[in-house]
Amino acid sequence: MRYRLPSLSSTTWSIGVAQRRTLRQLKHRLRPMRELRSDRTAQAIIAGHAFIQDLRRGHHEFGLDAPSGLRVAAAFTELATTI
Repeated sequence: MRYRLPSLSSTTWSIGVAQRRTLRQLKHRLRPMRELRSDRTAQAIIAGHAFIQDLRRGHHEFGLDAPSGLRVAAAFTELATTI
């Protein structure tokens, strides 16, 4: 007995389009996480995020004379001149 493929109707085509759209949306959402394939890259991202948060809160001596909204930009300017 031979296996027959089901005929394509408009309902199966629309389900296929919906599945492709869902997969495309899932891939789009997961794209930023592609670089976090190892613990080392995740640790670097987390450490950088914590450093920026500390700069914003004024825990480091960089950019303390700047207003709170511009503190990160001033800190990076000071770091660039120091390095």
